[in-house]
Amino acid sequence: MLIEDAVSSGTPQFVIDSYATLAERAKTQSFGLIEEDVIVLDTETTGLSVQDNELIEISAARLSGREVVDRFDTFVHPKQLIPAEITELTSITNADVADAPSAVEAVAALADFVGGCPVIAHNATFDRSFIESVKGGVNVSDIWIDSLALSRIALPRLASHKLSFMADLFGCDSVSHRANADVDALCGVWRVLLVALTDLPQGLMARLADMHPDVPWSYRPIFSFLAGQNPGSIFSLSAARADVLKADRADDRVDADELPVLKMPSREEIEADYAPMIQRTAQIPVPAACSGINCTQFVFAIFILPVLQRNFKRFL
Repeated sequence: MLIEDAVSSGTPQFVIDSYATLAERAKTQSFGLIEEDVIVLDTETTGLSVQDNELIEISAARLSGREVVDRFDTFVHPKQLIPAEITELTSITNADVADAPSAVEAVAALADFVGGCPVIAHNATFDRSFIESVKGGVNVSDIWIDSLALSRIALPRLASHKLSFMADLFGCDSVSHRANADVDALCGVWRVLLVALTDLPQGLMARLADMHPDVPWSYRPIFSFLAGQNPGSIFSLSAARADVLKADRADDRVDADELPVLKMPSREEIEADYAPMIQRTAQIPVPAACSGINCTQFVFAIFILPVLQRNFKRFL
């Protein structure tokens, strides 16, 4: 997929050019502490409702820089059968989960693996709600980072922020609706998002990091770290807007009189065009009350004046 086809209409060229190099820059750029000991996580469930459905698979990967240094993968034995449409979507069958640990056992093992480290998930509210609906799930982590929300900040001009869309666009591992494969895809997308955040206007990271400092916010450490890479930068909305307008500036306007294709018809051409109508009108019997007017005046009175009157009444 081309970047030009993946962005919203009207995206400035400098933004398209920036997006086009994100994947390559993500291979080499480093982000220090914010990419050390973070957990990328995904789950599969029997449905979308945390009240009515259950976990059937949990997968997680521990990142250290650009490398996956440890993994956690387990099926989960649900109390209900897996619906046929879920099996079709994920390829997880009832036989796969028959001997799997219970949700309580699986989540306890996940908590040991995570060890309180920050957890990254795409649409994290979904995964977190299912994890924390299980006894002991609140002990997994206090810091959950939603890569879906973060992608909307980092890549505002993308036409879609689905994990599968971004993974395909930036050449990451494919999404397959299996937790382990989706974790691999998100590991790649995560670094792309960090690079994209550094491309946002100077000073914006500091402005975001300083918002409501009294309110706990899982994104604040990320924004604070990135702001520290450009200390002293001040965000200016007017300057950022001016850059966009400058990049998207239309061609200078040309005066209508200077347009090479503009040619007004002459009087003779107009009269020649209307001559057939005037000739036909000349054959219409002229009322006695109009006997003192010429043919052109008669055409005006019969055909043109009523049109002008109707149009005029619309504005009264």
